[in-house]
Amino acid sequence: GLEKEIYEVLLEEDEINASQKLQLLRQFLLNPEIIEPTPNFVGAKIEATDEYLQNEFTQKDKVVMFVNGYIEGVIRGEKSILNRLHLPVGVAVKVIEGNVDPVDRATIQRELKESQGKMLLVVSGQTADVGVDFSAGEGIYFYNEPWNQADKDQQTSRVYREGIKGDVKSTTSITMGTIEEGIHRYLGIKQRAVEKIILGIPP
Repeated sequence: GLEKEIYEVLLEEDEINASQKLQLLRQFLLNPEIIEPTPNFVGAKIEATDEYLQNEFTQKDKVVMFVNGYIEGVIRGEKSILNRLHLPVGVAVKVIEGNVDPVDRATIQRELKESQGKMLLVVSGQTADVGVDFSAGEGIYFYNEPWNQADKDQQTSRVYREGIKGDVKSTTSITMGTIEEGIHRYLGIKQRAVEKIILGIPP
């Protein structure tokens, strides 16, 4: 389709360095409109997320979605993917990212814990630091992965905390056949290497 064609054009672009290309490809997958404004075109990742969340809210009241690395045009601004989601009626959408001040963050955190209604809490991974408690969440969705397993584990632990009752399902969105698949593999290899060093296992 069109998305794959544009992705391949970006992949073949040789007037930018590897680091810029990696950034461009990641942003394109998160929201194609950031790179290539195409009216009425919704990326596959956004469509898959929309479908997943619609289904989740038939079974759960509160879902926490983490977005890593890129915020502008993904969960902030006119091009935000949140405008493309068709969540069930009554689902409140709250966002915690760098521009949200600490008082508002605390209010949102309290709403997640105390409100009786359904809520999608969208969190920039960079704001999921120590002291944050999203344990009222019943599901975790990674819109994309951070660059290392420790960050992903930290984000998970903000929802799945010791002593909570019931299971918390964690799902990660990976666009197959793209740089995201490579990043996922890289995370696994890097984590195994770290574990070998910590446990003193020879290579």
